[in-house]
Amino acid sequence: MQIKPFLLIILFFTLFMNNNVSASYCPKKITAFENGIAAKAYSKILLEIYQHLGCSAEIVFLPPKRGIVEFNKGKVDGELYRLAITETKYKTPFVRSGVPLYQYRAGVWRNPSLHEHHGKPLGYVRGLTWQVKYIESHPEIRAVEFDSPGNVLDAYQRGAISGFLSGEPMMHPKLANHEIFPTPILDKVLIDKPIYHYLHADYTPFMRDFSAKVEKNNFFKNVALYFD
Repeated sequence: MQIKPFLLIILFFTLFMNNNVSASYCPKKITAFENGIAAKAYSKILLEIYQHLGCSAEIVFLPPKRGIVEFNKGKVDGELYRLAITETKYKTPFVRSGVPLYQYRAGVWRNPSLHEHHGKPLGYVRGLTWQVKYIESHPEIRAVEFDSPGNVLDAYQRGAISGFLSGEPMMHPKLANHEIFPTPILDKVLIDKPIYHYLHADYTPFMRDFSAKVEKNNFFKNVALYFD
């Protein structure tokens, strides 16, 4: 049986529209923190959830500050995770996940053998909003800015700094594997707040489905299994 030309046109148009809707539904490029152990683990989980929703995405690892810049320029479709205080840095319409990915604890980590006022500076990462705000609101603290969490830890192990600002997700695997010496302690908790996934507002339908799946399955509770 021969298919009439107008039916072929309708079939082609339908397939085209379905592919176009699918393409506009799925975020393609997500930024995550460069040199972040936690970011790599959470990225793996995020990509699995995306696959459950019929989408594949690329994770681009960037310094925290540049991640915001790229998001505002529209060069990436979203950010893996951020604290809600970062929203003030966004200059473009965005959508936040309806549920947090996890509860984030962070603070001041110190060499237990050094007193708080030992004299050596405290390290922090440029572009991490909560760290920058903490340092700016405490001018009495001697602080040194670094490009990445990895550089902060290198400076700590060299003895160049007495401690640093960091979150538990990044520290837990390193402490468990005895990768940092001297072993730092969480001397002061500064944050105990939820972390969210962010996308451009165009992806609101996808974020709605993403949030529902995270809420139902709690994918991130077993994040320790994803640490390399």
